[in-house]
Amino acid sequence: MPSNPVPENESTEAKETDDRVRAHFRAQSKSCGAMGSPFMEGLLETAADKLTSETTVGARILQWQGNPSDDALGLRFAAGLHWLALCGADQGLIDLYGNGAIPGLNPAAWDCIEQALENRAPALMRFIEGPPQTNEVGRSAVLFGGFMAAANRTGLPLSLHEIGSSAGLNLNWHRYGYAPAGTDLEWGNVQGSVVLRPDWEGPLPVVCDVQINDAAGCDLNPADLSALGSEVPECDEAKRLLSYIWPDQKERLARMRGALEIAGKHPPLVVRESAATWLKRVVPEQKSGTVQILFHSIVWQYLPEDERTRIRGVIDDASVAATADKPFAWLRMEPSENGKWAELRLSLWPGSQDLHLADVCYHGKWVRWFEAE
Repeated sequence: MPSNPVPENESTEAKETDDRVRAHFRAQSKSCGAMGSPFMEGLLETAADKLTSETTVGARILQWQGNPSDDALGLRFAAGLHWLALCGADQGLIDLYGNGAIPGLNPAAWDCIEQALENRAPALMRFIEGPPQTNEVGRSAVLFGGFMAAANRTGLPLSLHEIGSSAGLNLNWHRYGYAPAGTDLEWGNVQGSVVLRPDWEGPLPVVCDVQINDAAGCDLNPADLSALGSEVPECDEAKRLLSYIWPDQKERLARMRGALEIAGKHPPLVVRESAATWLKRVVPEQKSGTVQILFHSIVWQYLPEDERTRIRGVIDDASVAATADKPFAWLRMEPSENGKWAELRLSLWPGSQDLHLADVCYHGKWVRWFEAE
């Protein structure tokens, strides 16, 4: 019997989706190259050219029904491959990631990736179906300045509430060291395992002794770091976080390992709950004599529109209720309008201050600070 033909409108829609996904992979490739990762640049450019629907993973990617850019689909794909290498689950990927070969320049690289797509589909689909869990510690390099701005403006201890926390590593920001390149500023544990040294442009934030009253976060799928000890961890969740770090960026990998070591000694409190539901519960519990700071970094784009609306409702209620003894702040590091970098913004009530504090590299490699105290 002749096979049933695919309706023309369905065929056209599938082709448009395929083209959109490949265009996203190419755009992400260029972005990774611009941010100093030739490995990721080569991997994603090659995937844009060579991915097919012949594997379960390839078919899922090429017929992605969401917005591939908003969903960071290319980074999900790359993290899954990196995880297989870190876990020692695929010898071909261990060799590829271990020798630093750049996919696209090494003809054999895609062969080994294609074998992983065929043989390691369940593990890879875990990454494709879930949002990235980057938990980039480098972002504390600029969040640090935002916390200082709130502390200086209120003179109060900080009550920190982070949404999209992942493992909550940025809740430990006060346990890291800060020494911006080209400046004399040093703050925190500059002899520790995590010292942030971003290239700094503009005035420096005024630093002060900060008291943390409490710090907690939420995430729909938080990384479980309960297996961490005092040594550099080797648990599965640690490798999942490491997998989102680009494999040729050794400084970022070392920083993540250092932050995980600190988290083993000082576990951040992260609950499994939606952001709006959690905030509606915890924000009204603010104690007098503290400034409550709702903060997040590269999270907003992953939230459904109705979730954003509910969060804004919590913020509106908190801003109305804010007093000099119980101020409320909203600190966020999210993509700029052009998408080439992120912006750090601080809103503070009472008084309706709304400050564009800085522009910053997505990984915290450089900071352009605007706000002088």
